[in-house]
Amino acid sequence: PPRGAPPHLLFGCKTLNAIWGIRTAAAGSAFGPPQLYSLLTALGPLGIHTLLRALKDEASAIVCSSLTPYVAVLLEALPAPPRPPPHAYGAGGAFLFYGAKLADLKHYEELHVGVFSAIRALGNALALAAAIDTALAATDVFAARQMPGGGTGAAQMPGGGT
Repeated sequence: PPRGAPPHLLFGCKTLNAIWGIRTAAAGSAFGPPQLYSLLTALGPLGIHTLLRALKDEASAIVCSSLTPYVAVLLEALPAPPRPPPHAYGAGGAFLFYGAKLADLKHYEELHVGVFSAIRALGNALALAAAIDTALAATDVFAARQMPGGGTGAAQMPGGGT
């Protein structure tokens, strides 16, 4: 919405203006659905395919080059698996039990620099791929609803063809 426009010109009523203001303030500078829809529109089908292929290649590279060597070394360095805590301790007790057993790993600086940042990058790639999938599904549903008959019939092409 344009800045400085009177409230009745933005979204039609004060309630919708307030809702928009709250959502915009909460989102801040986040990359959300409006930005994602714009990106997908600008990329087009071929660009989306290229982006998803690049995300897949990046995720594969992170797993193969960054995570696999660390996991192999850590599995060799870990002590034999301890006997699990009694069931009565619950999830919180199990978390504290294994946290105490693996406390030495928490202070291993190589994990903070290498593995944790690689896991963060992998999570970001997967989150972007999931957001793209959600946006594409929503776009397909919207396009189907725009078809004649509410999405139940064949779309009519300009000039009378189907």
